Amino acid sequence: MFFRVVSLLPTSVHGRFLRHYFEWVHHLPDPWRYDTEPYEIDKYEMTLRHVPHRAYRRVLDVGCSEGAFTRRLARAYPSAECWGVDVSDRAVTRAAAKAAGAARFVALDFLNEDPDGTFDLVICAETLYYVGRDERLRLAFGRLRSFMVPGAVLVLVHEWPEARRLYRHLDENPFFRRVSEHPYEHPVRSYAATVYERVEPASRDRAAPLLASRTDPMTRLDTEAPAPEFGGRHGPAFAAMMQGRRRDHSRSRMRPFRTLLLAAVLATGTAAAGRPVVDELPLPSAFDARALQDRYELHAWSGRQFLAWSRRGDGQAIEVVGDLANARTVIVYVPGSGQSLASFDDSAESPGRAARALYDEAAALGPGTAVIGWLGYDPPDLVNPEIATIWPADRGARRLRSFLSMLPRHVRISLVCHSYGSVVCARAVAGSPVRDLVVTGSPGLGVRRASDLHTSARIWAALGGGDDVFRSGLLIGPFGFGTDPVSAEFGARVVDGGDAQHHTYLRPGTRTLSEITHIAVRGRERAA
Repeated sequence: MFFRVVSLLPTSVHGRFLRHYFEWVHHLPDPWRYDTEPYEIDKYEMTLRHVPHRAYRRVLDVGCSEGAFTRRLARAYPSAECWGVDVSDRAVTRAAAKAAGAARFVALDFLNEDPDGTFDLVICAETLYYVGRDERLRLAFGRLRSFMVPGAVLVLVHEWPEARRLYRHLDENPFFRRVSEHPYEHPVRSYAATVYERVEPASRDRAAPLLASRTDPMTRLDTEAPAPEFGGRHGPAFAAMMQGRRRDHSRSRMRPFRTLLLAAVLATGTAAAGRPVVDELPLPSAFDARALQDRYELHAWSGRQFLAWSRRGDGQAIEVVGDLANARTVIVYVPGSGQSLASFDDSAESPGRAARALYDEAAALGPGTAVIGWLGYDPPDLVNPEIATIWPADRGARRLRSFLSMLPRHVRISLVCHSYGSVVCARAVAGSPVRDLVVTGSPGLGVRRASDLHTSARIWAALGGGDDVFRSGLLIGPFGFGTDPVSAEFGARVVDGGDAQHHTYLRPGTRTLSEITHIAVRGRERAA
């Protein structure tokens, strides 16, 4: 029920929701114990027995999680190129580490993205439940077909008899022919291994002889036979027993989903209110004096130094204050919600005015600092339900991470991030060259502890006495932003925010501006 509700979202938002959901699921390694659970291991062995014997060229495991079954596929077909795809970045990162080169892994949302090339064997196990309603299932099967060569084999493994509902549209699809279906009773959960072949509609009647000579003797080819009747140990008594077991199991499976029901409602509202994502601003190929000057001239605006700007959507812009080509220290300022090209200079926390205030304060400490006002993403508005999620932050973080990676390696880089911009910075800082991350008026950084950011950068947090930013402490999948950054349990270095209000931290002449700039330039608080 939960994932059918989620599948009411537009496909792109549905994919983003699943990505964040499974990132949350994989916050602990091997969440379903695929590597160690006897039930899973037994299911893997039975699945492999029903894969038709062929000399496969390219093999794809859809929804591979941390690659437990993908590694078995690689061992079973050593001459094939084995790929595993999953929507979770965490999952495929761990999968690649465990496989040690035996298989390849990539994070991919198969509702919206295609893997590279085509495949002649595709495995999809325990995955289709999350696709949702019938319309979205038809879309998923069409996408599977798009990267399968004619004659390719598709092996599906799902709970029985739920599998029959999931595959109903596949049985009606003229591009697939069901080869066999093998239900198995198991004390944990009954399942079925079902084999299909990708065919061209005109050749459906001739497909059986083509496959029969190359199929595992265990695999039935009587495609005209009805779905298997349970007899003997699958008789009426067993069916009644399994019906009760399924009810109990369904209740246990639904408990965590009830906790996430609010997430589904919020996601639906988000889809209705979300705005199209505008293209990323193009960046210069280098940050030397000549390349920078060419960019400033190209984007000339009232004599200011813009690396790029665009009026599309609410507008984006990246402005440099100071001599970036010769700087020893670079401060990148990232604004929060409601900022746009039209409001670039409106308040003390808007990117244009904040960058100039930080530069003027840094100049008082000595030469060699350049400041960048970075509005390279589309911040959510306060009226947009997406502001309660990390989705806009993730989009912004990818762009910020790309920008930081292009800055010269010899400079000292600090991030100063305000409000929702702190979520963007927190999701971009891992693996970046940033030395200090300073957040002001933050609702949370999308994690429960500073150590969860996985960065060597020092984390500083300031909250003024007059700041009423909402800090719920909630963190459910993509919803909420986690622990208050100024709380003791979070583990950041707390900066005294005095009586600052939400939009006054970087107001010229304030103690907070002086303190934040000192940290960004020197990496430490001012001496008392």
